[in-house]
Amino acid sequence: MKKQNLLIIASLVLIPTSVLAICQGPLVPCSGAECGLEDIFVLIRNVLNFVLTCLAPIFGTLLLIIGGIYFLFAGPDPEMIEKGKKAITAAIIGLLIIYLAEALLNALLKTIGAGGV
Repeated sequence: MKKQNLLIIASLVLIPTSVLAICQGPLVPCSGAECGLEDIFVLIRNVLNFVLTCLAPIFGTLLLIIGGIYFLFAGPDPEMIEKGKKAITAAIIGLLIIYLAEALLNALLKTIGAGGV
């Protein structure tokens, strides 16, 4: 039991810190008058990368944990079990939508000529 608790605590501490370690650097690629039209595409790409690599995994993981907690404390209550199922389903569907949107946006950016961004 103590090993499980230690593993849960370690994963809750290490996963967000490893995700946030990726989230470094500025979102805006230029400053002032040196900004050009191509920098708008770089800005869009940077914001998209920030959302997909920093925010989405954290919120998805939190929603999965909340669904698991509902299951854990549900006991014989079918309403709590249903809440847990809905939370886990919503997390998985939300992450799928986010990553499919990334694929579509990448295809759109490549189509309009910003594929190297």
